[in-house]
Amino acid sequence: MSDEPDLVAVPWPSDPRGTRLLPRVSAILKGSFEMPRDEAAALRGTYVHQATAMLDGGGDGSGLDWSDLDPALEGYVRSWERGRDALALKVEMTECLVWSPAHRFVGHADRIGVTGDRWAIVDLKTGGQESWHRLQTAAYAQAASESLAGKGIIMRPAACWRIALYLRADGDMPASACWRGPDLFREDLAGFLACAQVWAWKRNHR
Repeated sequence: MSDEPDLVAVPWPSDPRGTRLLPRVSAILKGSFEMPRDEAAALRGTYVHQATAMLDGGGDGSGLDWSDLDPALEGYVRSWERGRDALALKVEMTECLVWSPAHRFVGHADRIGVTGDRWAIVDLKTGGQESWHRLQTAAYAQAASESLAGKGIIMRPAACWRIALYLRADGDMPASACWRGPDLFREDLAGFLACAQVWAWKRNHR
């Protein structure tokens, strides 16, 4: 998670300014979980996300010039390519800003797509698995279902796949964690919203 601003402006028709500042999912989670900062790892993650977005942006891969890619990043991008293809994921949106007017938070979903007959929220990781990834993907699913509804996209967050892919430096198949189902979604979203309350309390009493 990067050092981006904690608050992001999103469209808000009822506000005279037309926008409203909402807290990032990443900022909310940082308020409740230990996340030691590793500058080199964070920078690597940023570059990997940019490269994989270029890869998917070309549709057939033409959006990424492999010859210009840093060799230190190539394995992670190849790992994403293998994981995406193994999921048979049809990527519909890349690095998509999503927000929840109901719960008032905002985040960036790495990938929103379809696998099989279900929507999927996919988060790309260049580090290890953490318990809060469940809460993060639940927040993205909820926010995507709300913010995309205005575009005529119907996504039921409890029914969609929430997937974290842990990309490998050697280009091998990434490990994955997958969550789906109404009970698990309600539990994870409730956990995230509890973190949001903690974040708001800390902000109001600092």
